[in-house]
Amino acid sequence: MMQVTGLLGVSTKKLHKNMAKTYYYEENLSETEITGDIDFHDVLSVAFTCEEQKKYLVIATWEFNVDGTNVFPIVRLRDTTLGYQWSLEEQRVLSATYLNNYQSGYAFGLLVGEDSGSYTTTWKIDAKVNPGTNSTFIKNVRIFVLELDPDNGDEYAYHLASETTSNTSWTDTSAVLTFTPDSEDDYIIIAGCCASNVSTDYDMNFRTSIDGVYYDTQNLEPYAVSNYDAYGFLLKETLDASEHTIKIQYSAENGSDTIQASGEVIVALKASLFSNVYYSENDSRDTTSETSFQDKTTLTQTPSAGDYLVIACAGYDGSSTSYGTELQFTQDASAVGGSIRYPKNTASRHNPFMVAYVDTLTATETDWKIQYKSLNGAATAGIQDGRIILLELTPSGTTTSTSSSTSSSTSSSTSSSTSSSTSSTSSSTSSSTSSSTSSSTSSSTSSSTSSSTSSSTSSSTSSSTSSSTSSSTSSSTSSTSSSTSSSTSSSTSSSTSSSTSSSTSTSTTLLDNADYSRGDETNLPLNDDDLENLFGGHDYNDVSVEDVNYVSQTSGTNNHWIFLFKNQNSNSTDKIKVKWVGQTEVAPSTETVYLQIYNRSGGTWETLDSDNTTGADTDFTLQGIQSTSLDEYYDGSNWVACRVYQQV
Repeated sequence: MMQVTGLLGVSTKKLHKNMAKTYYYEENLSETEITGDIDFHDVLSVAFTCEEQKKYLVIATWEFNVDGTNVFPIVRLRDTTLGYQWSLEEQRVLSATYLNNYQSGYAFGLLVGEDSGSYTTTWKIDAKVNPGTNSTFIKNVRIFVLELDPDNGDEYAYHLASETTSNTSWTDTSAVLTFTPDSEDDYIIIAGCCASNVSTDYDMNFRTSIDGVYYDTQNLEPYAVSNYDAYGFLLKETLDASEHTIKIQYSAENGSDTIQASGEVIVALKASLFSNVYYSENDSRDTTSETSFQDKTTLTQTPSAGDYLVIACAGYDGSSTSYGTELQFTQDASAVGGSIRYPKNTASRHNPFMVAYVDTLTATETDWKIQYKSLNGAATAGIQDGRIILLELTPSGTTTSTSSSTSSSTSSSTSSSTSSSTSSTSSSTSSSTSSSTSSSTSSSTSSSTSSSTSSSTSSSTSSSTSSSTSSSTSSSTSSTSSSTSSSTSSSTSSSTSSSTSSSTSTSTTLLDNADYSRGDETNLPLNDDDLENLFGGHDYNDVSVEDVNYVSQTSGTNNHWIFLFKNQNSNSTDKIKVKWVGQTEVAPSTETVYLQIYNRSGGTWETLDSDNTTGADTDFTLQGIQSTSLDEYYDGSNWVACRVYQQV
C-alpha cells in the first residue's frame, strides 16, 4: 500500500510585476515522507501563464535522504505541460553510515513561449524511492520561475536532449551562449545540467568556460552506475561590449567511460535590470577538521526593502569515505538549507550544493553565510567557490497579488459540452468526452474512445521512437532505445487542451504517471520491478515526441534487452490499449520481439503481440488490447505494466 506523509506543497504563490521582473515562486519546507511503493509522488508544483514568445528561467532546490542501504532516492524537476523532464537527482545509499543525512539537490529549466499565444503551464518536483519497501524524505523544496527580458539584455542558451562523450579532453556540450552586450555591464551567469556516468571507477568532469577562463571544475566518482547528479554554476561578472562566449564543458577521466549531460541551461541576467543586486564570493579552496561550523562566505548587507531572490552555492568534498562533510546556509544565524555528503572518492571535488528562495526583506542589516564542517575531527572537510547573491525582484511599495495555491499535478472540472483534444507532444490523438480540463502534453482520451499513437524503439542496442499504452483512458508507454515519443493518455488524462462532456472525469498528466526503465537481463524477470537502468530526464524527453532522438539499450549475447513501461490510469475499469513502434539491430526474423502485459493476479507475463518477420534496423509495430478481466492487470493504485523484449 502506498503511503505519503507530510505536507504536499501547499503554499502561497505570488505574482509580481514591476519595471524589473515578473516571477513565480512556491515552497514546501516541511518534511515529506514517500514510502510503500516505487511510483513518483508530487511534492511541489507551480502553475503560471506562459506568455506568447516569453522566456522563463526555472530554478528548483531541495534536500533529500533515505532510511535504508542500497536504496535509490530519486527526485525530478518536470515541465508537466510539455512533458519535458529537465533533471533527475538520484543517489544510491550504500552504507548505513550515510543514512538519515539530508543532501542538497537542485536543477535548472528553461521555457520558451509559443508564437501562437499564451497557455497555462505547470512545473513540479516529484520523488520516489527504489525499492518501495523503504522511504525517501524530502524537505525545503522550492521552485522559482523568472521571466527573462531578452529585449533589454538577458541572454540564454539551452539543450534539453542527452548527449555523451568518452573524450578525456574537455568537450563542449551543445549549450553554448555567445552574445555581445550593448555596453559594459554586470551579468549574473547561471549555468547547469544533469550529469551521469556509466562507470563507478572513474570521474565525470564538468566545468564552465567564460571566454576561455574556466570555473567550478567538478570531478565526481558516482556511487552507482545509475546515479544522476547536478552540476551548477553561479557568478556575477562584468562583461564589456565585445563578443562573449559561455560554455558548459565535460570530459571523461578514462576513455573507456561514457559521460552523459542533459538539460543544459546557460542564462546571463543583466544586473542593471534588477533594482538592487548584492553579491559576495570566496572562490579559494579552504579546509577544516573542526566539527563546529566554520564560515566560508559571508554577505552582510542592509538591503533596500522588498522581495528578493536569494541564491547560495558552493562545491564541497572530504578527506575520508567514512566521515562526511556538512554545509549549511544561514540567514541571521538561522539555517535556510544544508547538505551532508560522504565522498565516494576522496579525490573528488565540487560535490554540488545550492539553495534558492524568495524572501521579503526590510531595510535592516542582515548576515547571510555559507558554513561548513567535518562530521569527525579525524577527517578534513573541503569547500570552494562559495557565492551568495541577492536579486531584488519587487521593491517596497510595488503592488503584489497573492492567491492560495496547492501543488497538485491534476485538475478537474465539469462542463456540459463535448470537445476533442489532441496531444501536442506526441503523435497520439483521441477524442475526449471527458469533462476534464487538464494541463499536460499527453493526449487526452475518454473512457469510451481513445486512439493513441506514439512510437518507441529499442535495439540490441534497441532503438525506440515511443510507445503508447492507452486504456480507453489510454495509458502510454515509451521504449528506450531510440525513442521519439511516448504518450500517456487516459480518460483520466492530462492535456493542455481542455475537454468537456456531460459526465465528469479527472485529468492526469503524461509523464507524471509513467515509470520507465530498461535493462540487459540473462533471465526474463518474473515480476514488474524496475529494471537496472531507470529512465532519466533526457530519456523521457527523447521518447516524449516522435522525432529523430532515440534512447538505446544494449544486450550481451544470449541475454535479453528489455524495456519496461508502467503507467497509471484514473480507474481500473477502462480497457487497456498498447501500441509500440520500434526497431532492433538483431532482426525479429532471426529472434522474435515480444510485447507483453503483466497479469498481477497470476504473477505472469502474457504476450499481446510479437514480430518474427521484420528485418534488422527496420521499424515495426507491436500492439494489443486487453479488454477482459481487467482487475487482473491493474494494481490497487491503477498502474499497468507492459514490456517489450528480445533475446539476442
